[in-house]
Amino acid sequence: MNNIIHFPLLNRCFAVFFLAMGAKAHAKIPQNQDPSQGQSDNILTMVLYFAYDILLIGGSIFIAFCAIYFMGHMWDMYKKTREKQATKQDLLSDGVIGAVLLLFSIWGLNFGLGVLEK
Repeated sequence: MNNIIHFPLLNRCFAVFFLAMGAKAHAKIPQNQDPSQGQSDNILTMVLYFAYDILLIGGSIFIAFCAIYFMGHMWDMYKKTREKQATKQDLLSDGVIGAVLLLFSIWGLNFGLGVLEK
């Protein structure tokens, strides 16, 4: 017997909600001719304005991916600790190193955006 309970109406509601949220977020992304830092007649200034947008969007996606990977890795280390395949020291060291690397990534993104900001 299949013990999985299906909620088709709930799934559709979630799908509509996330599509609406995605459309709202997509509408805020700068277009090709309209970078978030403004427009300029100088080509080098325009490149810097677009670099800001690329770093903002790409860096945010990278940090989100790293955070998800870190959480998955920590969950895997927790399961290994429960099964006695790893020690609590391994879990703690991986957690601290991962958290510090995430903080450095966030700091680097903020620093880079500060350099490119007009």
